[in-house]
Amino acid sequence: MKQSSSPALLALGLSVVALVSSAPAAAPVERFTSSDTYYIYYGGWDAGLVATVKVNGYKIVVVEPKNITRTLVSDLQNGTDGLPGTADDIRVLGYISFGEDNRVSIYERDVNGGFVYVDGHRVIKPVPGGTGPRVDPRANPSTDPIASTLNPDGSASLGDPSPGGTGYASFYLDNPPFDGKPDFNGEFAGAYVNAGDPAWFAVLKAMTEASDGNCGLDEILTTTVGKGLGCDGIFIDTIDTCAPNSFSPVTQFEWTAPGYRQLLQTVRGAYPDKFLLQNRGTFFFRTDVEAYNFTTRPFIDGVFFESYFSDSNDFDTRSPYFNDNKYNVGLKLSAEADRADGFSVLSLGYLEPRAVRATLAIDGDVSDWPTESRLQVNGASPDAGTIKAVYAANDADFLYLRISTDPGTDLNTAGFNLYIDTDDIEDLDDVSAEGYLPTGAENRIRSELLYQNGSLYSQDTGVFNLGLVGSASVASDLAQTEWEIRIPRALTHPATHSRYPNQPVFGPDGSHILLLLTLDTGSSTEYFPIINADGFEKNLGYRFEQATGSVFDEDFVESQQIQGWLLYQTDKFLSFAPNTRTAAWNAGHPDTAAPVWSTTANGFTPREATTFEPPRVGIQAALPGDGSVTVQWDTANDQTRPVRYKIYYAPSASSPSTADLTVAPWQNTGYVTGTPPADYSYPRNAATSYSNEYTVTGLDNGVAYTFVVRAADSATPVHEEANTVTLEATP
Repeated sequence: MKQSSSPALLALGLSVVALVSSAPAAAPVERFTSSDTYYIYYGGWDAGLVATVKVNGYKIVVVEPKNITRTLVSDLQNGTDGLPGTADDIRVLGYISFGEDNRVSIYERDVNGGFVYVDGHRVIKPVPGGTGPRVDPRANPSTDPIASTLNPDGSASLGDPSPGGTGYASFYLDNPPFDGKPDFNGEFAGAYVNAGDPAWFAVLKAMTEASDGNCGLDEILTTTVGKGLGCDGIFIDTIDTCAPNSFSPVTQFEWTAPGYRQLLQTVRGAYPDKFLLQNRGTFFFRTDVEAYNFTTRPFIDGVFFESYFSDSNDFDTRSPYFNDNKYNVGLKLSAEADRADGFSVLSLGYLEPRAVRATLAIDGDVSDWPTESRLQVNGASPDAGTIKAVYAANDADFLYLRISTDPGTDLNTAGFNLYIDTDDIEDLDDVSAEGYLPTGAENRIRSELLYQNGSLYSQDTGVFNLGLVGSASVASDLAQTEWEIRIPRALTHPATHSRYPNQPVFGPDGSHILLLLTLDTGSSTEYFPIINADGFEKNLGYRFEQATGSVFDEDFVESQQIQGWLLYQTDKFLSFAPNTRTAAWNAGHPDTAAPVWSTTANGFTPREATTFEPPRVGIQAALPGDGSVTVQWDTANDQTRPVRYKIYYAPSASSPSTADLTVAPWQNTGYVTGTPPADYSYPRNAATSYSNEYTVTGLDNGVAYTFVVRAADSATPVHEEANTVTLEATP
């Protein structure tokens, strides 16, 4: 069982007896490095997919437990040799939601067995004697610390009954203005929960797919309940329910953060050998928010960082939050990961907007289209209409589009229009200021190129057709359910174009475009992407892939080489077939470098920032004690984590040279991991506190010592950097 390494100092000077233990820390169940690979897939599994995953050498696989059987889980776990307990074994983790309750059994049903809806949302059933939903017990949440909500024994609060009424399960939550009804995620209909309520753990433990529509802890982790999947661990989602109130006006439930830690402690105790992978919840590792004082670090084995570098939106290759993800969040996260009771970090990147390079035949046969070329698919509800999905690819000469439709759909008609914005600026929520605005498009696109019935026309601001600029190749299958369009990239606007006279229609490799499709059905005009519907992307973005390399290779540099995290890249649907992209990158980029010093001093870092806090190299403080000196330093990054540190020391009177620390009079501690100093907690002065300390003992009082701290990675062979920063202290 993992335990906390030291008490956290809370904002009120309180110690959390039940939540923050001073017992020694235990190592995670297993550590992984950036040389390991993982795969995440929520779709259905069969023997063929299992075989492919095993051959590709993944070490971790995340699954939706409803879509896999015990037989397939066991086959995955045993790896390619079919034997348990060998080097090629795979850890299989099953998805579970800890912060939202989305069991089908919690909703009201009508006489026909269908869900009951009010204002377009499912109605949650009350329960006899229910004391929920609960609300923040603080009189003033904007000023009162989270620590003030704790019970006298240090345990997490259940909150107060909602002033709007109760009658529901005690773990449900109510946001102001209080209406006495459980609040829920508007997109996925899951009710927000206080994860620390013991009644919620009982639900998580016992629920099964057969009775609740979702697999619970026992069904996922044991072989004796329900499907008996016997997975190696869980992928824990919806952590952000307990995020700081400042993060979102929708979820004002930061007061439940101690409860979430408490739940993880309970789960760790119940399943001590299972791998616990926490999806996001990075606020638990940031000293600029109070959640750090209730860190989940001692009870988890991994943190999953979605959209660290590349985002799933249709505008950005690089996440608009990348600067903050890296300099504020990521460096602190890595510092926590390296601790003795730390964890591995898994980064998930999205290949959006898609950059797939392929040369495709235009013959109505779509079997040659790569799966990862899909831009967007029409959901089941609401139904976006006749067009079901759009795919895109390109080579140096052509843009290829594949459009999936209802059977018998004719796109060789003037009723079908494809608008292309060719000068879109890659930026969050940005659409070009000029270009043709299609009727009903609601500023979703400003087009420079129109495809209609095989022809290509230049467009300009306020001008639907500025003249023919070329033609496209088009083909469909016999059922008219799949259409292929090939558009030449070597097109030129006419001389009359107000902004681009006689200039190329398309930009060079790497440029970003937007697409909008409209179809006149006779009774109405359908749009794809659908206009004004929650849960649908507002634009179809696409980026031409560069002829050599990929615009997404930088994700590997940032996630794997700099941070030392495992990276997997997929699409927004998590639908990619298993691939060896990460393994190939690893093979071409072995770790040959020593760690690089960084810093935990950065605060919020906006996307436009160009200056950052400088690295803190080596030793930062030396604090004398009785026969000891406590040495403090910040953090370093490396491709092969965890980063470890070696403290060198020698009597100052011997005038020790830093040219060679391996010879007398230098001594060293061997490789150690630091613990967080008392002032490395919330509220923290980032300018004067550091993330690590270690006490060197056995020193002579009254003797001055010189100290050096160097960072080393976990590679074979070890790479140790060679800074010569020194500080002196006298016990």
